[in-house]
Amino acid sequence: MRTPRVSGVTFSVDAFTLGQSATGTITLQSPAPAGGTLVTLANGNSDALDCPATVTVPAGQSRATFTVTGKSVGVATTVKVEATPSFNEKSDTITVNPAFDVSVADFVLGGTGQGQVTLSAPAPAGGAVVSLSASSLRLSVPATVTVPEGGTTASFTVSSYRHRAKRSGAGNLLGRLEDRYRFGRRAEHRDGNEFQQHHLRG
Repeated sequence: MRTPRVSGVTFSVDAFTLGQSATGTITLQSPAPAGGTLVTLANGNSDALDCPATVTVPAGQSRATFTVTGKSVGVATTVKVEATPSFNEKSDTITVNPAFDVSVADFVLGGTGQGQVTLSAPAPAGGAVVSLSASSLRLSVPATVTVPEGGTTASFTVSSYRHRAKRSGAGNLLGRLEDRYRFGRRAEHRDGNEFQQHHLRG
């Protein structure tokens, strides 16, 4: 019996980051014959993505899923994965985003504190530019901070201001890579006895 052609390969998400997983789906044009259909997967960048070499579509089925996992990268990296049974090829791409944390040391409201950006992988040639902003008028941070080439950390200064109004929290400290990708990491600091959480997002 002729090997069914692959009609498509798709991923459950367009992008993810270090340690996160996504589901890929292989779809055949017709159900797999007895013994199943072996589909070979070609990973376009094994340094950025963990991907199985093969996937078997069970007999009588036209779909099979597989799992890919993001690895540590210094810049956003788009990886092409090709599914190849016989002479037929279909592909899809998924982007692996850099992971980073923003942390802020303890400081007193009205004073200054030190923050640090930490990348999950060394910055590429030219360095990695991280954009910072504070949603509260009581906080001031630099517009950008650059992690130098080959480095993983960069420091910045956080300034705070006292208001007469009742304290309502310092708001969110927002950080994003200039590529505008979103991350779910969180940085925290204490302002006096008030515990505040600063969400990192793009």
